[in-house]
Amino acid sequence: MATFLIFFDKRFDSTARSEISSTFGVHMEEVPMAQYFGVLIETGASEEDVSDWLSGVQFVHGAVRILSEIHSGGTDIDYAMIESKIEEFADKGKTFMIEVLNLGAGTGMRAKDIEVRLGTDLEKRGFSIDLKKPTRVFYLIFAPRSTMLGTMPCGGEVSLLDSFRRRGTGGKPGVSRASFKLSEAMDYFGIEKNTIRRAIDIGAAPGGWTAELLSMGTKVVAVDSATLDKEGIEARLGRSISISEVDENADILYMKGIAQDVSRELSGLRDYDALMIDINFAPAIAAELAVEFARSLRRGAYLIMTLKLGDNDITGSIDRAKEIIGFAYNRIRLKKLPHNRREITLFAIKDDST
Repeated sequence: MATFLIFFDKRFDSTARSEISSTFGVHMEEVPMAQYFGVLIETGASEEDVSDWLSGVQFVHGAVRILSEIHSGGTDIDYAMIESKIEEFADKGKTFMIEVLNLGAGTGMRAKDIEVRLGTDLEKRGFSIDLKKPTRVFYLIFAPRSTMLGTMPCGGEVSLLDSFRRRGTGGKPGVSRASFKLSEAMDYFGIEKNTIRRAIDIGAAPGGWTAELLSMGTKVVAVDSATLDKEGIEARLGRSISISEVDENADILYMKGIAQDVSRELSGLRDYDALMIDINFAPAIAAELAVEFARSLRRGAYLIMTLKLGDNDITGSIDRAKEIIGFAYNRIRLKKLPHNRREITLFAIKDDST
């Protein structure tokens, strides 16, 4: 039997627990932390089985196989003990990296500093640290009552650390956490930036997704009744132009108004590569917009949208939205990503038949 620590957002406690219990049973040991819940489970499943399960669930952020409990808390870090434990499980013939998860233990040291010291010491002993393409990740988990060493094979999707470190806008001018939501979605769903030459951004204000798209070299038609944050975007605005001129004369066309009101003006758009929707509408209404604007997309274009979820009938709201979106899109996938709050990100591909 193996022990895994599984993480999920407190805001979706019952839904995430349902995903866990449907596969691993109902016995879960709580691990206290701040915004996220952690539960320990024992299972006969392998790391590969759990990784496959993670790729199919929607509300669980990540899982770590626990190898060893190192000591019972405290603020002092016993580097020699930690390094000896990693040496027990690491393979000198394979690359790995070390990530520190501080779940409120009060170590008094930055996670990055701990990672650098451990990596430097282990390299001196002949181990191969690779921060870009490791075959495995070792996690040092500082919890209030214990310190644990865990591991998982490197799967190449959103890092587990994104759940704990990527807060705020990282100094990007004039944008919100929305830019992170888009970049996380593109990473998770495997979208190459150079495949999106032209995009429609519905619910663009304050401008996070639009700014992210512009930084990729994408031309954007941005729609919102609120005003875009002009810092970082204003210089990219062209003169007042017609829809037919947008590609030739500007990187961005900003249409002020709600999507339903400007849809006739936008009806001439064709063969766009992506539709982005991040609006504070009920999931079914947002899904209807996605179907309406599918006419402006080329075959095989991407849909990335957030579904805003209330406290009741989360599963029913998602299922209804998926049903509607299925009229124009296929290969629908959903994931609660690190910068999603009371929402989930949906990805789909424009159906060849629409």
